[in-house]
Amino acid sequence: NIGDSVGGQIYTLDSSGGAILTFQVSSGNAAINKPTVANSGDDVISAYVKLKSGLDVSLDSLASGSLTISGGLSSGSAGVKTISNVGTGLSVFVISGAISNGSSDIAIVQDSAAGEMTLSGANSFSGGVLLSNGTLNINNATALGTGPLTISGSTTLDSSAADVAMTASNPVAWNGDFAFTGGYNLDLGPCPVTLNANVIVTANAKNLTVSNTISGAYGITKAGNGAITLSG
Repeated sequence: NIGDSVGGQIYTLDSSGGAILTFQVSSGNAAINKPTVANSGDDVISAYVKLKSGLDVSLDSLASGSLTISGGLSSGSAGVKTISNVGTGLSVFVISGAISNGSSDIAIVQDSAAGEMTLSGANSFSGGVLLSNGTLNINNATALGTGPLTISGSTTLDSSAADVAMTASNPVAWNGDFAFTGGYNLDLGPCPVTLNANVIVTANAKNLTVSNTISGAYGITKAGNGAITLSG
């Protein structure tokens, strides 16, 4: 567990001496829990993280402070390692350090219905990102690494820190209706989009741009007061 019962403390796990924080369990996934208390501290893991198991991050319903992994992250053993945001709270899980594959692929799953995941590092992992619940903030031009982005229905996409124009050719699948919050402009750049269903995109503000091709025998319906630019 990371956090405290008082609620106002801030916890930092650092590696100023060059140490590595390794997550490894004999079966299933390792876990980071921010407990169900009035925990408003913004906690940070600045140590370099090595995954020898998958990692489930649970920021629970009363924990309002964020959790950030800032020291970089990679796989330390064979087999795909999946990082999943699975909590029930409104907190933001941020990975600001660079994510690379290491010994095997890294994959990302945002599956917290009320919460947010922010990817803000210059990443090179290749296992892909699945947005299945809640909000995904793409805050770097290479935040998605080199793998695909799959967007499920009833989810939210955003850029929450600055305008972002993607630079990697990540295949993007739109599998259902989703919202674009529009904190800042987001340009998918060279990412090709595949429609796997008729999709309603609700752009609430700013501009979501699809600069590459859109394929699939389905249609896009735009809703909301923001803009969607299709220039491919």
